[in-house]
Amino acid sequence: MTQPTSSVPYFARLMRQLAKDDAQIKAAFGKHVHWGYFEDPAQGHVSASDYGHAAEAMCLKLLDLAEITNGQRILDVGCGFGGTISCLNRHYSQVELIGLNINSQQLRHAAAWIEPSPNNLVHFIAADAAELPFADSSIDLALCVESVFHFDRALFFAEVSRVLRKGGSLTLSDFLLNQRAANFMEGINLGEDEAVRSAYGSIDISWTLDRYKELAASCDLSLTHTEDISPNTLPTYTFLDQCVEGWEDETEAALFKRATNLLEKATRRGFIGYQLMRFELK
Repeated sequence: MTQPTSSVPYFARLMRQLAKDDAQIKAAFGKHVHWGYFEDPAQGHVSASDYGHAAEAMCLKLLDLAEITNGQRILDVGCGFGGTISCLNRHYSQVELIGLNINSQQLRHAAAWIEPSPNNLVHFIAADAAELPFADSSIDLALCVESVFHFDRALFFAEVSRVLRKGGSLTLSDFLLNQRAANFMEGINLGEDEAVRSAYGSIDISWTLDRYKELAASCDLSLTHTEDISPNTLPTYTFLDQCVEGWEDETEAALFKRATNLLEKATRRGFIGYQLMRFELK
């Protein structure tokens, strides 16, 4: 089962702030809710607008890896506020775009601001990533932007393999545990830390690249492309840390800062890496 998004604290907070028409939150997270891609990781201050642009850049980076073409039927699993669907809608034509999420409130937010371009179709469907409501061999390409750690990956991959057409592909982003770190930290999942659960919900960041390869092979998928872009994500942590300033609940703020700092340290020390991956159906 996919984790019910109502139990994902960061989305719940964002929804509350957007309901208050918070301009900074809207600029940073009104479209995309994922890490940013920064061409210059050494940049200093990151504004809300800067972060919104970096999140869009991350989306474009993943879409480039996916090698999308016009005329495809594309599924975005865990579509959040619809940022990836919007990006696809602007850059491609004669495409059918399906945003799938388990949380109807997020889907309503996405549908409210995305207007299909001429010759494109856009749908939003409330469903579980582990039980995709599509016929066998009916999807050309699947995307999953920074949400797979909320899913049962084995069930999700089996479903994606089922719904993809021959030659179809799945492109996703995830936080992967370095294999050497995995050997040292056997049985330890950073996602089980109290602060991480409080800030980001139930997430599993215990997976390695080798484990993904094994899962893919069991589902008739092969890992064809990978790219570790961890250095380009580092300013994300600076921005998230400054976002906490002004939170009314000091305990909530402290847990969020601790969780984000834990992930940042693990990334900077090479224990985990932000990885883009593409899998193709055999």
